Amino acid sequence: MSKTVTKVFLIIGALVLCFIAWTLVFGKSGGMKTAYNAMAEQINTGFKNLTGGTTNVIPTWGTTDGTTSVDDNGNATTLGSGATSK
Repeated sequence: MSKTVTKVFLIIGALVLCFIAWTLVFGKSGGMKTAYNAMAEQINTGFKNLTGGTTNVIPTWGTTDGTTSVDDNGNATTLGSGATSK
């Protein structure tokens, strides 16, 4: 009987850990979104500095294109002006 109870609680614990990991990676502000946006912002900043324009090469997570940001509620807002000249 104790082996069965132990197995049931181990399975429940594994499922809870999977759920927590899933939300941390794929949640609204999870690790996947943060890592993607960090890389996209660096690439976009370098491209803007190189070309002197305001166009993003890679849209950030949650945007429909490189210039408009759509929040989790579906409200669109315009992003900043882009790179500054040096």
